[in-house]
Amino acid sequence: METKRLLTGTLVGTLSIALLVTLAIGWTGRSSVMDGFKTGATLGFLFWLGADLLIYANFNFSTLTGSVADAFVELLRTGLGGAAIAAVTAGGGAGAVAGGGEGLAASMD
Repeated sequence: METKRLLTGTLVGTLSIALLVTLAIGWTGRSSVMDGFKTGATLGFLFWLGADLLIYANFNFSTLTGSVADAFVELLRTGLGGAAIAAVTAGGGAGAVAGGGEGLAASMD
């Protein structure tokens, strides 16, 4: 039962961060894979640095080094997620990778 609860929390938490990255990519209006990586990496780093430092400051099971290191790991994870989101929303063609695709955001206007 404990494993199911942890898996559900992980799934919902990951989906909420993916939604935040998707919204940010849409708000920037840029749909290349590199722009998606930059947006995801920036959001992931700032979000997790803030969360990890709050956990470090308020609870007794974290270290400062671990908090900063986790933020850098999340930078990579959410950056790659942002790149994947941008590729999918841009149609995934060569234009998305090269930065020339208008993607889904343009078709919704």
